[in-house]
Amino acid sequence: MLSDANYLLVVDDNKAICKILSDFLLDEGYAVKTTFSGDQAIRAIRAQIPRAILIDYNMPGKNGLETLKEVQGLLSGVPVIMITANADKDVCAEAKRKGLVSYLVSKPFNISSLVHLITQPAPSLPYAQAN
Repeated sequence: MLSDANYLLVVDDNKAICKILSDFLLDEGYAVKTTFSGDQAIRAIRAQIPRAILIDYNMPGKNGLETLKEVQGLLSGVPVIMITANADKDVCAEAKRKGLVSYLVSKPFNISSLVHLITQPAPSLPYAQAN
């Protein structure tokens, strides 16, 4: 598997949000891949481990947490930013405690704040311990 210190993965079924995030992150000097479903994200992660993942909670098919559970063993040390508008906060908080998610961000969000989170190391909970 390849790794690139500037490669980010943005996962959201809303293509407009992906475009906004992608354009901003490209301007900040990152290489960005966008995917629009959990299955696409899983394939992208297996092909290349990103520096960080920005992933929406609510998506058709696999939601963000289901997607992360499927690839959790590959993401040790990768910051995962879960973006949510109306997800069950308790579910997301539990995912954070288990190490699936590094940061929770509510929509609407401040794009500059997301860039700050991307540059932070992932919290110390290893993804491999998540159930």
